Amino acid sequence: MGALTSDDRAGRTDLVLAPDNCIQKLRTSQANTYPDNYALPDQIALVSWNIYKAQGENLTRDLAQLNSQADIVLLQEALLNHELVGLKPYWRFAPGYSDGTLQSGVLTLSRWPATVHCHFVHQEPWLRTPKATNVVEYVISDGRRLLAINLHAINFSLGLADYRQQLDDVIAIIQQHQGPVVFAGDLNSWSLRRGKLLDERLQSAGLVSADFHHDNRTRFWGQPLDHVWVRGIDISDTEVPTYSSSDHNPLLVNVDLSPVNKPTPATLASNALAKNALAKIGTVTPETLPDVLNVIEH
Repeated sequence: MGALTSDDRAGRTDLVLAPDNCIQKLRTSQANTYPDNYALPDQIALVSWNIYKAQGENLTRDLAQLNSQADIVLLQEALLNHELVGLKPYWRFAPGYSDGTLQSGVLTLSRWPATVHCHFVHQEPWLRTPKATNVVEYVISDGRRLLAINLHAINFSLGLADYRQQLDDVIAIIQQHQGPVVFAGDLNSWSLRRGKLLDERLQSAGLVSADFHHDNRTRFWGQPLDHVWVRGIDISDTEVPTYSSSDHNPLLVNVDLSPVNKPTPATLASNALAKNALAKIGTVTPETLPDVLNVIEH
């Protein structure tokens, strides 16, 4: 087989290797125009899945089935090989852990080429192994930009400092982006403290989490590990099918990118915080209304 040729190597996509440089490149991209084959339609389907380094029996079959239903595929613990990168016409890889023989990382594939690809790593503080982040920008048919973030979060750490830093590097990019955002991956939110931090930081950037009515997400200590968060996007359908070919179940999300009556990022951030506050308080009655307003304001 020939060499693996990503969008970056083919010259279709600008590659950036640091969070600060990513912000600058995304700003530059806003002024550029791209051919029609870059344009995403308003309705697209996404899959996010940690595939356990493709070790599981029937992984190839299951992934092929999911891939046929999806327009953008975000994989964690993916291998850099012909079988996986051949799932879609266009792909971008962010290298993470390597044992010297196999290179794993996060892989973002799509039916359309991307305009910008940023990737970077954060080190596991105990194991010193890298955890990768992929930030990919796409053009929507009306000229706006979709930011698709694929992250495999730090797992083993004493305290939250390293986990928070990995999230904050991505959030800094999101806060500079004016268009829709998808943030998905294995976020290793296995504790209440991690889950609380994840909610607070992403809501501050105007993101809301996808709800899964039949929630078969993989859990540890009762907490879901995998997530899809969005901003400026309507979610039309979600699903978490169960598979035995990985130690995680995949997340399927159908979204509408059309711009009708979409609020600004600042409004989205306020709405996300208000939604969280209302969820904590519960049913609103005349007696509890002052408490609701107080929580929302503060």
